[in-house]
Amino acid sequence: MNRTTPYIDSPFPTFFEVPSHQTKSALVLKPVKTQKDGWHSVQFSGAWPKQGTREYDWKNDKAHLHLQIGRFEHQELLAVMVGYIEQCEFTFHGSNRNKSLSLNRQGSAISIKLSGPAFAITQTLGTAVSNQMADLVAYQYALNYPGMSIDAALLSAKRFGYWHKRS
Repeated sequence: MNRTTPYIDSPFPTFFEVPSHQTKSALVLKPVKTQKDGWHSVQFSGAWPKQGTREYDWKNDKAHLHLQIGRFEHQELLAVMVGYIEQCEFTFHGSNRNKSLSLNRQGSAISIKLSGPAFAITQTLGTAVSNQMADLVAYQYALNYPGMSIDAALLSAKRFGYWHKRS
């Protein structure tokens, strides 16, 4: 699924996303469904600006990257986003298994690094954008379990954080 493909069964408006546009790069989180099993998830997309502009180059394959969070990574991502664990890293993504995403909590901010072949961006997201992204991650996680509330999704992330710290 690329940036211009709408998420058909989404409860969100078409092309909904939580953006973070900074001087040297753009990072966007959007709701998606996995193609393999229809799991409600999220996709991180990053792009560099076009030369000499503040517009981001989403069409040039060498200037942008997409990484979709898998079914068994979603809970760990949520645990970092809401502060139950400090960091996580997802590697071996993409058809060539050469994309990765890492998140590190820095107080109420989150540093995110998205990388792939010949592409890498790092952004530190402030509290407002971090919280908006966490809300989207929690909502998408809860959609996978009929009747699950956002509170239950957050409790699940808290439980994951507890066991993660003990392992």
